[in-house]
Amino acid sequence: MPFRIIREDLTRIKADAIVNTANPEPVIGSGTDHAVYQAAGAEALLADRKKIGPIHPGEVAATGAHALHARYILHTVGPDWRREEPGRASMLLASCYRKSLLLAQQLGCESIAFPLISAGNYGYPREQALQIALDTIRTFLQDADMDVTLAVYDRNSYALSTALTDHVDAYIDERYIEEKTGASQAFRRRRRFEEYSVGAAPAAPGNLYHAREDYEDAEMALFPPEDLESTAEAGPENPAPANAAPAAPVSHDAHISPAAGRPPETSRREQAARPFAAPGAPAHSAAPGTPARPSAQRPAFLRGRKLKDLLGRKQETFQQQLLRLIDEKGYTDVEVYKRANVDRKLFSKIRSNPDYKPQKRTAVALAMGLRLNLDETTDLLRLAGLALSPASLMDVIVTYCIENRIYDLFEVNALLFDYDQPLLG
Repeated sequence: MPFRIIREDLTRIKADAIVNTANPEPVIGSGTDHAVYQAAGAEALLADRKKIGPIHPGEVAATGAHALHARYILHTVGPDWRREEPGRASMLLASCYRKSLLLAQQLGCESIAFPLISAGNYGYPREQALQIALDTIRTFLQDADMDVTLAVYDRNSYALSTALTDHVDAYIDERYIEEKTGASQAFRRRRRFEEYSVGAAPAAPGNLYHAREDYEDAEMALFPPEDLESTAEAGPENPAPANAAPAAPVSHDAHISPAAGRPPETSRREQAARPFAAPGAPAHSAAPGTPARPSAQRPAFLRGRKLKDLLGRKQETFQQQLLRLIDEKGYTDVEVYKRANVDRKLFSKIRSNPDYKPQKRTAVALAMGLRLNLDETTDLLRLAGLALSPASLMDVIVTYCIENRIYDLFEVNALLFDYDQPLLG
């Protein structure tokens, strides 16, 4: 992904350029500056640094990387929050990021790693320092291709807006289902609905309505309405036996318990799951007292159809719907994959392969790059065999962002990082 936030020692990162928060004078400072010198080889790096001379706040200069896993070290001097007027301090801090990125581009670098500049010994408020970093990097990547890493050494050096995190905390408390419960909300509602359908005490009207909706939605996803016929229906492909009794009408609003004299209505899912005999074969054995199922009562969507006919009715693939949505919403490919924090090469693979199956993080990122609402996101993910789950903390946070139209992947990933979740892109 073009931009990522990681919790790592800056000096251990492999990148073309490593940004050092340097001392204005050519001496070894403290904090990140000291760590970079020690990892690169203090004596050799200091000799190169002395050739540059003093560096003013907001400026940047390059040396070789020496023992680091990089080609260059970019030395930039951040503003001292305690000595600068706030407006000038923010301008200088943005300059550190922008000029480092531009210099890395001039040097032919394809990747660069930053610390959170000035948020340590120079006392810059962490929330503001992070926002300036995100804004400046985002602006640069709108017109450039480079992998940018923001390395945060520990949680104390990283801070998001408390207004945002307080809202997210409340949303998580309301929506997140701990995995240890072993059941999702839809499963629990469906279970209540099934209990009601066999004679148990009914749930509250609102819960029952949603339970039935979830239950029928699950069945309709498996057996679309155009494929479903009454299992007692007669026709050229399925003539009814001469002595067959008329089929009784079925009502989804009348659920009869076994105690009422006959078994409850059989769901379409159960009908399809029952084994059926091939034409001419003996009826399948059943439990004592259970009437054998005639071979003619196959799942309706299979009767008279061949596999090749079913395969010929394939829906859009993930890639096809993605490209159609880009066109319908008037976006360009570049707009979408950059907003989605997706690499250009990866997007090219998706565009060239109609059957491409993306990873979940990529699929969700592209949905957010398209500014899709929650229903549209659900539809797009379904075509890749994916879904947002209330049992996944990452998915709950993503759902919060979509519902609140927070589509900026830099902000979303900063939020996911704060909750120790995988990043999108």
